[in-house]
Order: sequence, then C-alpha cells, then structure tokens
Amino acid sequence: MTGEQAKVHYSFADEEVIGNAEDATAQNNLALEAFLNWMAALPDYTSQIRWHYANVEAFLDYLSTVAQITVFNLNEFDLRWFLFHYYIRHDSTYMEEEARHILPTSLALFFRFLKEEKEWEIPQWVFETLQNQAWFETRLVDYQKLSTLDIESAELAYSRWNQELLEDLDNRLLLLPKVLVEGISWNEPAGWREAALYRQALRLWLKLRQELLTDPTLEESDIREILLSAYASWVRTPQERLENQSPIEVILAERDERAGLTQGEDGLEEEDE
Repeated sequence: MTGEQAKVHYSFADEEVIGNAEDATAQNNLALEAFLNWMAALPDYTSQIRWHYANVEAFLDYLSTVAQITVFNLNEFDLRWFLFHYYIRHDSTYMEEEARHILPTSLALFFRFLKEEKEWEIPQWVFETLQNQAWFETRLVDYQKLSTLDIESAELAYSRWNQELLEDLDNRLLLLPKVLVEGISWNEPAGWREAALYRQALRLWLKLRQELLTDPTLEESDIREILLSAYASWVRTPQERLENQSPIEVILAERDERAGLTQGEDGLEEEDE
C-alpha cells in the first residue's frame, strides 16, 4: 500500500436505513407471488414450476428470517451461504429429489424474472455464483453421505465440509472475522442484540469491500488490511443508536444479562427440588 493510500481513512459508514424483518418478509412475499404468476405465463411452462417455486420460496424465507433483508438488498455472502450451506443443511431434506438438484437453475430463473419484470440490474457475482453447479452438487451429495457414517466420522466429515466453504468465503473477503476483540469472539447462538450487531457488521464489511474492489490501485492484501482496521474500529466505537455505547459494550452487557437469567433459572429449579 502506498503512503497516500495509507493516509485515507476508511470506516464502516452506516448511512443506510434498513427496514425491519416484517418489511423484508412482506416485500419478499410479494416478489414470490409475482414470480409464480410470471412462471405460469411462460411459453415453456412445465411441471418443474412447483420445484422452482419451492426453491425460491426457501431462498426468500432465508432472506426474510435469517438475513432479514429483501432480495433487492441481496449481497454476495448471503447468496453463497444460502446456496452452498444453508439450503443443503436446512431445506434440502424437505424437498423432492428433483427439486434439490435444480436449485441454481431455480435461482437463475428467479433473477431472470427480477431483471425482466422488476428491471433490477443483476450484479455479476450473482451469475458467477450460480454457474458453480458442479460444486453445489458435490456439497449436496457430500452432506447427504454424512447420515451413512458413524457419529465420530460424521462429525469429522462435517467439520471438513463446513471449513471448505468458510475458507472459500474468506479467500473472497466475504467472511467477517470470528474475533471481536482479543480473547472475545462472536457467540453462536447469540442474543438478539449480538445477532443484530453481527448482521450490521457483516453488511458494513461487505459494503466497504465492494467499494474497495473498484479501486485498481489496491492489492487483495491492502483490501483485507483496510477491512480489518475498519472492523476493529467499529467494534470499539460508540454509536448513537446504541445509546452511545460501543458494539462490544452492548454485546458483553447482553451476555452478562443472559448469564444472570440462566443462573436465576437454575436457582429456581434447585429451590423447587
């Protein structure tokens, strides 16, 4: 990184107004209904319509309940996480066999609908992600094989399966660091405040990443360094929306609160005995 580049101050600038989960759900449901009507009017209407619908419904449910965003606010992390991890773990077992294997095709059809009917300019990374049908198939089959293994072997195979995707996301600079500050990492499962702050941090990380990728003077190592610096600053910087507390302060306070509630419940149980 040059001296001039080092002087530039990058931060997680959060000027975007994000709607709540109910707003995201309502908008995604409208998109799903419109998609169904659009498919029904296609000249090449086939019996696959129910499989495409089920797959897109699962995708939009993920965006509404997990990512808590509308499809028009989609980012590359959520598309890749849903396609190569979440759907395979949470949705594929409930889908018909034929539907499971056409998920990338279903999503490609949905994005075609968004482009033609909603005039949404589809980012290039959407196409690049959905073209990786072979890796999706490999991950789907490998996950299904876990049920044939003994517990110890299945746990080891799942760990490798999961780590493979995490490394791919990290190589693409799409993965938020596990560590908040030295000695403290993000919790899973987390309290609702911590979960909301994680989503905010990820959204801002991806927003800054996209901005940095457009700068031809920056190497990948420069971009990673800038992202990590901005992230570290965000963790410790008070926010007005957090009553002038920093994210790390809010997270630790919530953890203490949850720990106190758990101890209280344990005490009540002992008292009842």
